[in-house]
Amino acid sequence: MDRLQGKNESKVRFDTRGHGLSGKPSVPESYSSDKYADDLKAIMAGFNLKKPFFAGWSLGGAIGADIAANFETPLPFSGLIWLAGLPYLGDILNKVATPTVLSFLPGLQDATNVTAALQTRIDFIDTLSSQSELVPYATKLAWLGSAVHLPPAAATLALGRTQNPDPLIAQGKAGWPLLIIHGSSDLQIDGDAVIENMAPLFKNVEANLIKGAGHIPFYDDEPAVAKLILDWTERMSGK
Repeated sequence: MDRLQGKNESKVRFDTRGHGLSGKPSVPESYSSDKYADDLKAIMAGFNLKKPFFAGWSLGGAIGADIAANFETPLPFSGLIWLAGLPYLGDILNKVATPTVLSFLPGLQDATNVTAALQTRIDFIDTLSSQSELVPYATKLAWLGSAVHLPPAAATLALGRTQNPDPLIAQGKAGWPLLIIHGSSDLQIDGDAVIENMAPLFKNVEANLIKGAGHIPFYDDEPAVAKLILDWTERMSGK
């Protein structure tokens, strides 16, 4: 867990449960919605964060649903940012996930076929950027190392956990601000589908498709993503 300090603000980055440097627990109870919320509560207390914005990339976008379901209202967050994010785990997956990423799910969770498991992770990495052929080989190796660090058992638990989207939708209708940032050339999650299915449910929403960017828009077009986030958070903060 790191604190990244800027000129007038601080940002906290952490690896979500079951990936990165966490313990990658092997029991379903460790992947319950309230446990994800507990992680955030500990971080907010430890870093004395007041009304932060939560930004979640890809599967991390679903943590917004954990926030809505497990924090007291009014929510102690100034807003939610989806960076090519999955809105929640449940029926929305088949509505917004591309056939490509859905085809990866068996291999990511396969604990018996080493060849399939490794090839799936390689294919997953190769579909992150819209210009994968231009990503430096060393960078791809770093991404692949992170993907391999997630064992199939943990992937199964993280992908198979259940969430109740109703509190998220209720908070959205009540005005919890949402910023959607997606690449128009995302090979894993369809940004148009995310906007079509979720934007109407939020009273205070801004949706952006970055032309030519893929599933990692902050890599494919860092300046555009940075400007969108900084401008939006300033407006939402009343600065």
